[in-house]
Amino acid sequence: MIEPSQRIFTSLQTGLWLGATYLYLLILFALNLAALPVFLAASIKPPFLLMGIYFVLLMRADLLPLVALFMIGVVFDLLTGDLVGLNALVFLLLALTVHAQKRFLSGQGWLVIWAGFWAASLAAAVFTYLLHAVMALSWPSLLPFVTNVILGGLLYPLVVLPLHIFLRRLHIAKMHHP
Repeated sequence: MIEPSQRIFTSLQTGLWLGATYLYLLILFALNLAALPVFLAASIKPPFLLMGIYFVLLMRADLLPLVALFMIGVVFDLLTGDLVGLNALVFLLLALTVHAQKRFLSGQGWLVIWAGFWAASLAAAVFTYLLHAVMALSWPSLLPFVTNVILGGLLYPLVVLPLHIFLRRLHIAKMHHP
């Protein structure tokens, strides 16, 4: 039988790693909003939030329900001045795609998961590009979209490493919680 003090400690650990996961997603959200001087143009921004959402959906989809993804997307659109609902739709489509491919992806190694992010990032960029083209009735420059996909794909392993650690620790803490 587990002692009450042990239960409290495991509950605190679970809360800590869950909180760290959400805080890190919030940081990724803020990074997408910030004008980072590292990148030459304001339109060149790696999809930090998309990276985090993809990884969490793949590893622990229960932490990001569809309603939360929709609200995150709408708030993101409102804060960035993008088409309201665009990122909400992108995040929902991503969630549905990851859910449909979860059985395949969960049994794969890191390179397949990474390639999956490249594909998801490219699909999101193409969808966003086409929607912006339709709304503007002209073809926007491809450079920001291509650059964002390439930067996102290259940065993905570094950006999701903390999430991997947090979610692994969360899993371990939950295993010890009755």
